Amino acid sequence: MPKCIQYSGLNKKTAGDNTKKNEDKLFEAVPNPFGEGFAGDRWKTTISFKLKENSFVKINVYDVLGSKIQTLVNRNLAAGNHSVTFYARDLPAGIYYYTMETDRSFIVKKLNLIK
Repeated sequence: MPKCIQYSGLNKKTAGDNTKKNEDKLFEAVPNPFGEGFAGDRWKTTISFKLKENSFVKINVYDVLGSKIQTLVNRNLAAGNHSVTFYARDLPAGIYYYTMETDRSFIVKKLNLIK
């Protein structure tokens, strides 16, 4: 039976701990933290992920209260490496969580937006 995890109001099923080489992977956003005072386009960060096999993928960003801020990906993708950019210019500073849900896994990571 799948385990249940809870992150600041998010309550989702998980299929594993994302530590096996043959599992889907969600990497740390780059840069993280991001925002004011950082070089380049300071209001964006890149989220990279790797799929073990073809899958339907959802990547969402949530605030610390668990409210969905934005859906970044919501479609079928081929196996392999992928990335998506998250723009946060109009958001307040704070902690955000990004999630990746596939046919096989659910993974959560943290973002820190500085203003």
